[in-house]
This record gives sequence, C-alpha cells and structure tokens, in this order.
Amino acid sequence: MNTRLLRSLAYGRTALRSLVLAAALVLSSAPLPAHASALVVDDDPLNNGSVACPTATFTTIQAAVDVALPNSTITVCPGIYEEHVLIYTAAKNGLKLIGKGMPRVEPPLPTPATGPAFAVIEAAKVTIKGFY
Repeated sequence: MNTRLLRSLAYGRTALRSLVLAAALVLSSAPLPAHASALVVDDDPLNNGSVACPTATFTTIQAAVDVALPNSTITVCPGIYEEHVLIYTAAKNGLKLIGKGMPRVEPPLPTPATGPAFAVIEAAKVTIKGFY
C-alpha cells in the first residue's frame, strides 16, 4: 500500500472514533425518565404572616395530584381545603397523600356539601392518611 492510502485509512478511523464519541456524549445528556417526587401543598402559603410549609408549591391538593407521578408522596400542610380530590388512572398508582397537622378536606359548597372529599378511580395502592 502506498503512503497516501495509509494516511486516508488512519484519518477515516480517527473521524469514526470522533463521531462515535460525539454520539455517546449526546445520548448521555438525554433527559432521564421521570421518577416519583415529593410534592407539598399549603392552602394559604402566607398563613397570616407565619409560614407553615415554606417549600409548598401548590395551593390545592388536586393541582399536586394532577402533576404527581406514580409512587409520589404529597404532603398536605395544615389548613382547610374546599375541593373534591380525584385520583384517577393507573398513572397515579402508589400515590401517597399525607396530612401534616390534620388538614381538613371538605367538598366545596353549596350547603350542604355533598359527595366524598377524596375519590380514587382506577389507581392502585393509594394511601390517604393524616386528614381530619
């Protein structure tokens, strides 16, 4: 083989290695699949000047349920939550709603409020505890 052909082959191998390395870097920076998370709900983040749950990012339980992934834990801070909470589909399997300080969940008015405060439909292994 002549020298020119050997240089071309060496260049080709180097270019191929660079391409493979670049592809590996791109693939390793791809987003990972979503995992269960810890979410916090506080009906009144200001709490009349005292912050009971400074990490709360939701003011309704339903809003946290809507974005929760399977096996997530939702901590509900003290307060009165006037809402119907619907935990639906297998996408909510393993969801845990944990009341902190015995929060109260009441169906919204009209008076008298009717229906359950929590409804679990097609979701398995859902835990709801610590509520008044």
